[in-house]
Amino acid sequence: MDLLKRQSSVFQLNGKLKAVILIGGPHVGTRFRPLSLELPQPLFPIAGSPWLQHHIEAIVKHPDVREILLIGFYNQSQQMSRFVDDMQRKYGIPIRGTAGGIYHFRDQILRGNPRAFFVFNSDVCCDFPVWEMAQFHSNVTGGNGYVILGTEANEQQALSYGCIVEEPSTHKVLHYVEKPETFVSNIINAGGYIFSPDIFQHLTRAFTANYENELIHDAARDSIDLHSSVLTPLAGNGDGGKLYVYKMNSGFWTQVKNAG
Repeated sequence: MDLLKRQSSVFQLNGKLKAVILIGGPHVGTRFRPLSLELPQPLFPIAGSPWLQHHIEAIVKHPDVREILLIGFYNQSQQMSRFVDDMQRKYGIPIRGTAGGIYHFRDQILRGNPRAFFVFNSDVCCDFPVWEMAQFHSNVTGGNGYVILGTEANEQQALSYGCIVEEPSTHKVLHYVEKPETFVSNIINAGGYIFSPDIFQHLTRAFTANYENELIHDAARDSIDLHSSVLTPLAGNGDGGKLYVYKMNSGFWTQVKNAG
């Protein structure tokens, strides 16, 4: 599709999808030197392409995705700006960067009334099952739920990730705990989600609770932890629960934690 047509259609997204990639902050990680001395972390090369390009390539294969938002703090990077321009030309899809978090840019995410939106952490590399997640969201949740991408790990590995206990027959999430001290489940959060728009009701509730909590420092009140503030409370929410897990049964997955 012609880029101008894709751009003009972004404000008429009824029934379509959006995608959000969380690209983090402008920190220079010592674990990634010497790469981090010259490049923003999302642009580190993996398999011959910038790290972030693998996410974008997977996302644009779904024809219903009409816009990609990069949410983080690299807006002032000339390298990121050039990368975004290159990706828009290459894939013919609007890609925009915003500084901050999901909650604070809810208006941009919801602009055009998409039926749902993907969220991917930029620090994972995998066979992104975009088609499968969208189909699962539609068929299993009825298009009105929240889906975590899950994968399996051994008992020791699982302690370093968010752990998910599912109801096998429905795939509903019964329990979710981030980096547990003891073994909970071998199904871990793989850093991918698809949410229906009403997830912002829960994010708003968490944001309000932050401001009402006198124990939270002022500087931290604008920050919402998706895992502890939203996913954990949603897990096991009775028959009305809307949180599900889609497990990757094949392909590869890894979290990129260092240059090696």
